[in-house]
Amino acid sequence: MAGLPVNCYTLFYFTLRFVGCEGLRFLRLIYMLNTPELLQLLHIIKSNNRIRVAKALTVVLVVWMLGASMYFLVGGIMSSLNV
Repeated sequence: MAGLPVNCYTLFYFTLRFVGCEGLRFLRLIYMLNTPELLQLLHIIKSNNRIRVAKALTVVLVVWMLGASMYFLVGGIMSSLNV
């Protein structure tokens, strides 16, 4: 497939160019995916079933928050462009 060479770096560049660094702060939510591992290391969660449940709940919450953040980011961009 011939076309423009698009990779993650070019997409990141154009995202920063149009959105700015302030708009990408919501990506810090990805660090929340490490919460079950942290709870396991602190011996708060010990059984395998609870670890799996904690991982599933963390993924659901992170996806939910990232989706809401993207919605508000796109809404802010569209309102600034007067579309």
